[in-house]
Amino acid sequence: MCLFLKIVYFFGDSITEGLNYQELIDDRNVIADAGKVTAIALEDDVNKVVEKNPEHLFMSFGINDLLMPMDLEGNPIDHPVNYSIDNYSKLIQKVKKSFLI
Repeated sequence: MCLFLKIVYFFGDSITEGLNYQELIDDRNVIADAGKVTAIALEDDVNKVVEKNPEHLFMSFGINDLLMPMDLEGNPIDHPVNYSIDNYSKLIQKVKKSFLI
């Protein structure tokens, strides 16, 4: 594996997970799951990213958020675009904050 790819990680949903299937990126550099939404990534995956200690992180989320009829508490999502953008922003901030601690 080239040195560049040892410090670069990809974090996201099924689109990102597809990098594994295309053998474009080493599986160890991809933190992604089909159906992943930003709300779940906020709770479950930020620590996985921080443990890898990447110098560069590419994130791809949002499509699954737009399809969610309810949030994780069961409340209807009236504005899925705003919901996705808000969670994406929270996810970015949480990842950034985790590296500053």
